[in-house]
Amino acid sequence: MDKVKVYPLLGLKAIRNNAGGAYRYWLFARAIATESRTFKHADLCKRLVELGAHPKTVEGWRKKAEALGLVFSWPDADRFLAAKKTYKLFCCPVDRNPVNLPADVLLSKGWRAWIWAAWLSANVKGQISRETLARLTGVPEGTQRGYERTYEDMGGHLGKRKNYAVWAPRKRKGLTLEDYVQHFREGEHPGAFIMRGKRNHRLAWPLPNSYNVVMDTCKPGQLKYITPTKYTDLYYPVGVNRVFFADRHAIEEKQRRLASVGLELNAVEAYTPRQKYSGFFTCHVL
Repeated sequence: MDKVKVYPLLGLKAIRNNAGGAYRYWLFARAIATESRTFKHADLCKRLVELGAHPKTVEGWRKKAEALGLVFSWPDADRFLAAKKTYKLFCCPVDRNPVNLPADVLLSKGWRAWIWAAWLSANVKGQISRETLARLTGVPEGTQRGYERTYEDMGGHLGKRKNYAVWAPRKRKGLTLEDYVQHFREGEHPGAFIMRGKRNHRLAWPLPNSYNVVMDTCKPGQLKYITPTKYTDLYYPVGVNRVFFADRHAIEEKQRRLASVGLELNAVEAYTPRQKYSGFFTCHVL
């Protein structure tokens, strides 16, 4: 378990709800689970202790995850809740681009900063303001700056670039560059300042930063086109009547993987993203 598939927006929502431990337990459970979404708490606890976690900490995470409904007991093992239902539980949109993070990072003190950087890596390429980031993620502007400082202190690279607008106003009698700065600060650009050069001085004010965070992004999975409210959960080996996949190739791949562990997939319906979703319908039935 060198890397763990992380859903950044879901992680930020869990942090705001004081459910960071339960969220990480859910991620680690997904990482070691079998095709039937089952895992054993003892095995998970052993692996996390090897990575540096304390057994009591892991037990606390498990209790919180069970209280939230992220994991639940099963006759022979434990099971975790599917990703789509977890998003519904936290009332947030679906991450289209999950990110693979090192497992030891999620156990460090700065793991929240890595979740923030993972969200930037998956969703931001270029210029974006702090206000927009706060509206999209719910993370306050001051907290954003703290996450970015922590991430860079831990050796991460945000690819962040500060942008400025520069203007050389015409010289007018009785008006100095300082007068322009004062006027701009009282208006829409409170951060206006004088950019001093070797020959000329100009008026400047800050623009939103640009980001280019590079991380190991991964595919969201075969069920990425399903509307969360229309999602039908998948249980193995109990089975359900309708499970939707993107195409026939996805079904064949899932059947091959299930056959390798002695399981079987029945009553499957497939559809393509271009088709309109209206209730339960059949394109291909196996």
